[in-house]
Amino acid sequence: MNRVTVAALCSDRARDASGNAPSGHRPEHRHRRRTRLGLAALLGGAAIVHVAVPRPFESMVPRWLPGAASAWNLASALAEGVAAALLASRRTSRLGGAVAAGTFTVVFVANVQAAVDGGMRALPGWLASREAAVLRLPLQVPLVWWSWRLTRPERCGGT
Repeated sequence: MNRVTVAALCSDRARDASGNAPSGHRPEHRHRRRTRLGLAALLGGAAIVHVAVPRPFESMVPRWLPGAASAWNLASALAEGVAAALLASRRTSRLGGAVAAGTFTVVFVANVQAAVDGGMRALPGWLASREAAVLRLPLQVPLVWWSWRLTRPERCGGT
């Protein structure tokens, strides 16, 4: 595809098959929509689990933080829920990506604390081990990257 064709496809003045001008915005690219909604589902699910089963998460809160571990857990659940809600709408998805990236970055501190403490004792079996806690650490990097990508403006033909 040459530049003229791409420019015509990406133009807000492009016409649909019936010759009508689009009503407002270009359609969202399929990959970006899946990415946005997948991350919203992940964060929404995490928020629910933080509230429904708080004990494992409260055990990860660094002891040096002021206040109760339950308050920090609820703050994390709130941040995840807000990010999920923002990501659910295309109009607010860039802000949602920033909130999600910030949340994942801050939660990394709790994951480091869990690894230092020897695992998440409130979880069953191998998931409670130091090895599982250490393996969780590098998983934060793609989550932050995934979230941060959504803060960028949409590109035509991609995310």
